[in-house]
This record gives sequence, C-alpha cells and structure tokens, in this order.
Amino acid sequence: MQHRRGYEVHFIQDVIFDSELNLFSTEFFLVRSRREMWVAMESKDMKFTWLKIRFEKHQTLNLKVRNNPHIIVI
Repeated sequence: MQHRRGYEVHFIQDVIFDSELNLFSTEFFLVRSRREMWVAMESKDMKFTWLKIRFEKHQTLNLKVRNNPHIIVI
C-alpha cells in the first residue's frame, strides 16, 4: 500500500509524465515530512495546488541563484 503514495502524482490529470513538475516531485518527496503532508491532504485538487506552489517556489529560487553568483545555497 505504501508504494501507491509515490505513484499518486502520476494519476493527477494535469501532471504529465516526464514533465518538469513530475521530475521535481520525485526529488521533492524524498523528504519524509513532505510525504506526510501529501498523505494528510484529502483532495487531489488540494495536493496538486500545493505541489504546484512548491514547484513554482523552487523555480523562482533556481532563477535567482542562476542570476546572482553571490547567492550561496547550502
């Protein structure tokens, strides 16, 4: 049953296999607290919205890092 949680992202209609969002989610869910948060959410819409927000924040941070060589990410 635990393996279903990992694949649940693939069953959300707006997530395309091999898309940036899908690839991001595979790394993002390596952190246990993020998996727990995902499981605690009741609806797929809520889960998808949360994942998109996290993905957008990730992209914004990456853009800032690329554009400013003085930023150090630890």
